Amino acid sequence: SHSYKGLFLNTLTAMALSSGLVLTYALLVILSLKPWWQAQYLIPILGMLLGNCTSGISVGLGAVLEELSTRRDALEWLLALGANRYEATEALVKRAVKLAMTPMFAQMSMMGLVAIPGMMTGQILSGADPTNAARYQMMIMFIIAG
Repeated sequence: SHSYKGLFLNTLTAMALSSGLVLTYALLVILSLKPWWQAQYLIPILGMLLGNCTSGISVGLGAVLEELSTRRDALEWLLALGANRYEATEALVKRAVKLAMTPMFAQMSMMGLVAIPGMMTGQILSGADPTNAARYQMMIMFIIAG
């Protein structure tokens, strides 16, 4: 439906940079892994980051592109009156960010109360200490939301 030239490259770059930085922080600072490339941590954490990043970007970008299309006249009017592109699109970007974060907030609000997330369930079923499983799940939720 709505697209622009360079959409794929911009999205791929945003996902790679954000997930790479958050993954590096999680592995080196939070978990203090040595070596940091241990597959048992790297692969599942990166998978969860990319999965949540993909859903957030698709919802947010879809909302922005839809608003840019439907509110084109109003945006052009603001630009004609002297607003720069950031001022003209500020309200719609705020709405899109809020919309993109809504699924994450809903997931965080029910974590452990209504549903036990997949990573925590897998660790408990494999015989890991439930307290450590809960800590890992909280870390994942915080780095994804953060």
